[in-house]
Amino acid sequence: MKKLSILGLLAAIAFGIVIMTNTKNSPKQEDSVLVDKPLDGAKTPEPIAETSIEVSEEEITTEKEPMLGESASAPKVNEAPTKKINTPKVVIDIAKLKEMAEQYPEDATAQFKYGKACSELGQDEDAVEALKKAEELGYKNLGNLYYELAYALMEHNKYVGGEAYDYFEKARENGFRNYRKFLYAPKFVEMQKENDWSFVEIFQELFGDNKKAMFKAFVLLGPEKTDKLSYDLDAKTLFSSYNKEARENHPRINGYFDDFADGVGEGMFSRGGGNRFRYEMVAQHTKNYITVIYSEEVPWADDLRPRSYHLVTFSPEGEKIDEMKIAERRKLNRCKTVKIEQDQTIAITEQKVRWKEGWKDEGDLDYDNVKYTKAISTDYYMISENGKIVETDPISIGMAY
Repeated sequence: MKKLSILGLLAAIAFGIVIMTNTKNSPKQEDSVLVDKPLDGAKTPEPIAETSIEVSEEEITTEKEPMLGESASAPKVNEAPTKKINTPKVVIDIAKLKEMAEQYPEDATAQFKYGKACSELGQDEDAVEALKKAEELGYKNLGNLYYELAYALMEHNKYVGGEAYDYFEKARENGFRNYRKFLYAPKFVEMQKENDWSFVEIFQELFGDNKKAMFKAFVLLGPEKTDKLSYDLDAKTLFSSYNKEARENHPRINGYFDDFADGVGEGMFSRGGGNRFRYEMVAQHTKNYITVIYSEEVPWADDLRPRSYHLVTFSPEGEKIDEMKIAERRKLNRCKTVKIEQDQTIAITEQKVRWKEGWKDEGDLDYDNVKYTKAISTDYYMISENGKIVETDPISIGMAY
């Protein structure tokens, strides 16, 4: 009996190996494509489902990763999803989509999908032709259709005008509300890199009534956001020679962002010129608030260096929490300097300035002509967890007198 059982067991193992070998050598199932091909011999083609094809990394990647300790969750419309690491781009089978568009020339969805894919691949002429055909055939989601059409019509990958501008307005009129497409689509990103103010103009035209959208654009157009608020502006920096290249590294704040930088609208749109405002720093080390530091220059002055620096805290939705002037050159014999530590402590020092004899003859308001500076008093502040700026003392924050 034992011998028979062993023989049976060996036979079963051999049978299993044969099955596994046959399975391994059998042909693999063909991978699916984005659009299903209709069955051969079908007399009436099935209508193509109206679903959008996610074809670009920009639509699934946002401007920030979750804060430390946050958990990722499914994104909502116009809400920042978590940034995906090593997310592969969706492969576009443009030949298959073109084949479907040609096979179903009267299907609006087939034309839209092909046109959108062409636009994603930079084939703008083919995209415009297909998307306009989708419009003629009565594609239902006009907001998305007009956005894709306007995007494909943008000239030289950046210019928004003429027919493209008209279609962007039509997209808005037909319910398009996805402002994130404007912030992260490749053509708009190129406009942002070149500090093209026409981008803010069209963005404000479409989303100016959405404060959160405008705030997202305001932050995005500033310096790259850091998670450490550390800033040191001493007397030497305040009185340094004006360096045009250095100032250009701090882009000007557009006048449409007056809700976030008081006076910037007047500075941009007034006939007299007004003051100029520039980004200095954008920081977020907590999910509760975002900190922006900007400078203010007085036009037509003998020197073009910033006269004052401002710190403002905002909620993630763009509501102003608190603000403070943190540094300035008030008079030739007075200045106010600032030092901000990573623990959100702020030290603002009033300083006396004395100049060397004969400096006026050189006509240069430069630190090299300063004889000395002397600290008169220092005030201490902290940014609380809710973004409020509160006065404190050096003992409470562990600083020495």
